Amino acid sequence: YTAWDLDFLMEYIIHIHHEFLKTMLLFLFGNIQEFTEKHSGKYPYLTELQDTFEHLTSEMLPHLAQEEEIVFPYIRHLEYAHNNKEPYAALLVKTRSRPVEDIMQHNHEASAKYLSRLREMTDNYTPPSGACINHKVNFLLLRELDYDLSQHLYLENDILFPKAIVIENELLRQANQVAEK
Repeated sequence: YTAWDLDFLMEYIIHIHHEFLKTMLLFLFGNIQEFTEKHSGKYPYLTELQDTFEHLTSEMLPHLAQEEEIVFPYIRHLEYAHNNKEPYAALLVKTRSRPVEDIMQHNHEASAKYLSRLREMTDNYTPPSGACINHKVNFLLLRELDYDLSQHLYLENDILFPKAIVIENELLRQANQVAEK
């Protein structure tokens, strides 16, 4: 992943991780809600699990749209301007007020917090003894969602966003050098 250019990496994230998350979050949202209604008497923790999952979903869906509609196009422009030494590149960074760092810090921290809570409540998605097949399936799907979202966050936090921030900083440094002359 580290050798990929940013545009290719963003396309990969969108088509592999975002599409999976959109589908799985909506599917699990209904599944968990229905399962909780039927089984919360026997498993009281399901109410908190449902609430935590709903928070994760309400955080993630707008976040994915924000990345696809605002952040990723910005990074594409940034990379293009940098690679082609466009004179407007520094202005692009200055007018956007550095959204890459903001996205990294707020939204991804919230997602990680919800994942951590889901792992804790479910003993890392281990169904209780005697759990029915629906319980087991929901836990397997939650585990799969967790794995995918963790990889998604890694690609963005450890590869994509740091590379974009390096480009932002380089463009700002170049702009400041020009302004000083």
